Amino acid sequence: MKNLLNLLVMLALLPCLGAAELEVIVTGLAHPRGQVIVAVWTSKETFLKTPARSLPAEIDPRTLTARVHFTGLPDQPFAVSAFHDENGNGVLDTNFLGIPKEPVAFAHNAKGRLGPPDYAQAVIVPAEQKGPLTLNLGAAH
Repeated sequence: MKNLLNLLVMLALLPCLGAAELEVIVTGLAHPRGQVIVAVWTSKETFLKTPARSLPAEIDPRTLTARVHFTGLPDQPFAVSAFHDENGNGVLDTNFLGIPKEPVAFAHNAKGRLGPPDYAQAVIVPAEQKGPLTLNLGAAH
């Protein structure tokens, strides 16, 4: 019976092994309308196409910040981005050229030339991240 209990405990903890957590604070919001969506990207091939995870966050109207907490992330380097979904439709609105119409930010304040930054510019290493990651949407303009 004791062995069965130990096995059940180990199986319950298995998803946590090798998993990373990340708290993201988004600052620089111009107004509290809409929501913020934060995404984690685990490979260069899927970057800005298919996020590994994404979470919406409510905007605190007093501080004009938003906060999300990811659990169960892969314990490997990954890129992080956020955008202010001003109209609350759940997608990043772009113009006919594909340029975002809503504020966007990446880890390390990464910026691209004539387009989005490269995956490598927005990558963080979870084991090296001390405290929350701050993304500043105000720095995006």
